[in-house]
Amino acid sequence: ASLNATWMLVKAGSDQPVVIRQTIIQEATAGKGYDSLVAAQSAAAATLSREIAAVLQEQIAARP
Repeated sequence: ASLNATWMLVKAGSDQPVVIRQTIIQEATAGKGYDSLVAAQSAAAATLSREIAAVLQEQIAARP
């Protein structure tokens, strides 16, 4: 399963992006069928969520 996402963080009250990223995640499926595909896509979504959270934390830490 693969997940290809382009995402951005936008400063509150602004339309200007602070960060723009593209993330490509590949997750192996454990078997055949929809259950395995859904589990792999879920793992990919969790990885993306962690990446976004880490970048958000970096942005917060860098604020004056």
